[in-house]
Amino acid sequence: MSKFKTIKNKVKKKIRFNPAYLKFQFSLNKLHFYLSKLLWRIDRMIGLIGIGLKKITPRLYCQAKKIKDTIRLLTEKMAPGLYYKFKRTKNYIGNMNRESYDVWLNFTSILKCNLNCEYCIARQYKTGEVKKINIPALIKTLDKTGKIFRINFTGIGEPFLVPNFIKACQKLSRRHYISMNTNLTSSKIKEFAQKTSPKKVVGINASVHIKELERHNLLQKYIENFLLLKQKGFEIIAREVAYPPNAQEIKRYINYFNRRGIKLHFDLFVGEYNNKKYPDAYTEQELELFGFKKKKKQLIQKHKPFQKYCNAGYNIFEAKINGDLYPCAFIPEQMGNIYENIEFRKKITRCPLKFCPSPISTCDKSLLKQALRESKIEPTDDT
Repeated sequence: MSKFKTIKNKVKKKIRFNPAYLKFQFSLNKLHFYLSKLLWRIDRMIGLIGIGLKKITPRLYCQAKKIKDTIRLLTEKMAPGLYYKFKRTKNYIGNMNRESYDVWLNFTSILKCNLNCEYCIARQYKTGEVKKINIPALIKTLDKTGKIFRINFTGIGEPFLVPNFIKACQKLSRRHYISMNTNLTSSKIKEFAQKTSPKKVVGINASVHIKELERHNLLQKYIENFLLLKQKGFEIIAREVAYPPNAQEIKRYINYFNRRGIKLHFDLFVGEYNNKKYPDAYTEQELELFGFKKKKKQLIQKHKPFQKYCNAGYNIFEAKINGDLYPCAFIPEQMGNIYENIEFRKKITRCPLKFCPSPISTCDKSLLKQALRESKIEPTDDT
């Protein structure tokens, strides 16, 4: 039996590396790609027709949607290979028009928030600093580098409280890309959706903070703004901190958001609660409830980057509210100012931190891979 298997494997290898077979395989893959592309175009056309039908005749739209879903289901059952190639091609084509960026800039644009979450350090900045963004100086500095940036507006607070935030998004997104962390409670969300192109917004991290939203009667406003941005074509994701006291109620909240067409994603709570240090202190039950059980080790190891390669200061930076630049929030090595100049590290370095609450190198794995490649370092599981 083993002899037969050995002969079979040898024959397989010969066929696999035969030029005629490789040519045939290439042609088949090419045909699959064009078929997938055609399916994607049909899918997109049906989607556009669907939007029109939904407005004019909702009943007919529901029937058309049922037919579309049936076709998809039949394709998945009858030709699974083609169906999954179509799905991959759809995602690939969807991102084809999105130009890649060279540098990630994490910009702490404000030190003030309209919420008061008990696990957030923004509480100490309740009446914190609010500054206008110096848009002309920022654009000049970025353009001077000759690189394309992704400016991630975050903060120890809410970016939409920055007086000229929407104008900054408009001006910066003409050449660069933007993303943001926001609690979606601002009255400026509609204006932002009207004035900013979704193609230039790489992602919106919509922080939920359920308990605080309920306390301020803002949960419905969050949902309305989330669905508005989603409808306009923005890449948006709902994220909630996996705060231990909320664990027992989390199933109810997941169902609540699911019914409204929003999927909840969870981030590890990094901090202290009941004299226990998290994320290490999570119980098995809590990990199960928050959906971390299968990837527990991977998620916790992410916060222990000691001596692992990190691209902070190479193609990823942390900017303070006054514009001062650092490799990350926990390394006090100034590397210029976003309103004057940016100093880039010449090569990638190893992280000196034994524990990192917010590992910046995990923000964008493609940038880390790029940094490793340019530094002529072979990527491994430890990097």
